[in-house]
Amino acid sequence: MDILLQNIKSLFEVKETVNGKVDLQKSFYFMKELSILIPFNFRWSKLGPYSYELSNVIDRLLHQGYLSYKGFYSINDEYFSSIETKYPSKMGFFFDTLNDICEENDYNEVYFIECAASLHFIYKYSNIRSKESTFVRLHELKPARIDLLEPYMETSWTFLVEQELIS
Repeated sequence: MDILLQNIKSLFEVKETVNGKVDLQKSFYFMKELSILIPFNFRWSKLGPYSYELSNVIDRLLHQGYLSYKGFYSINDEYFSSIETKYPSKMGFFFDTLNDICEENDYNEVYFIECAASLHFIYKYSNIRSKESTFVRLHELKPARIDLLEPYMETSWTFLVEQELIS
């Protein structure tokens, strides 16, 4: 539990805001992909990579008062004040760059991170290795959400390449 609390505090230090469950899930997914110890498995869900275990733990932390949710998540400093954080600089760079891209392009950060996480998951955990095939697969897997995600696909792909998460 200490590692999880440390990871939560680290996330809140590097992200300006955690905007709901999708943002939280995708942020933890990317933390794991950045080699941060995240003890949860992610599988494909209708919104991309998702961890049922993480969702259950977050619900428990909300009920215990560690976290609160009012349209966005926040941590209760009383529970986190004694927790030391240490995270690799690549994590800070990743989320800073993501935030900068969203601000510069007036993007919805939740849709952007959902798109990026979905593209990454398809690319990494299937036999698909080209951008075009990954985009086609995303269209197939998310027909109801593709209109929301399509404006972010090219920029998300470039971001993932620049972050060295795909080649």
